[in-house]
Amino acid sequence: MIGYNRTNTESNSFRDWSETVLMDMQAFYQSVQADLNDVLALYKTPERVHKYVRSALHDKAFRLLDDAMARKDWVAGFKQAHTVKGMCQNLCLGIFTEKVIDLVECLRGGNPDEEEALRAYDRVRQEHLRLLDLEEALS
Repeated sequence: MIGYNRTNTESNSFRDWSETVLMDMQAFYQSVQADLNDVLALYKTPERVHKYVRSALHDKAFRLLDDAMARKDWVAGFKQAHTVKGMCQNLCLGIFTEKVIDLVECLRGGNPDEEEALRAYDRVRQEHLRLLDLEEALS
């Protein structure tokens, strides 16, 4: 028979890796005050959750949001913040989602209080940087 048969060693190492990913994702979700089980109900495996979290945290929408906010282009900032909000909600990212929602609501309408908008953006940016550091440490 042609095919691939896993040895016990390979099977055990995969299981060990899978358990490590699960523990890492539990720590990550605790850091955003969210429940990993909520997102596991959607994505089924910790490996898949890790893949999508990593992808979302490195999405170009964050760079575009940075650019828009630096230019004080509130309309473009709203669009990018709204994109980030969707990613955060899809991944059940708890407190990070709340911070992004605050920014979206601040920018809605295109004529925000400038100081308030920049403060809300700074909270999102700081949390994003914190999560990037955490995600890198878990990888």
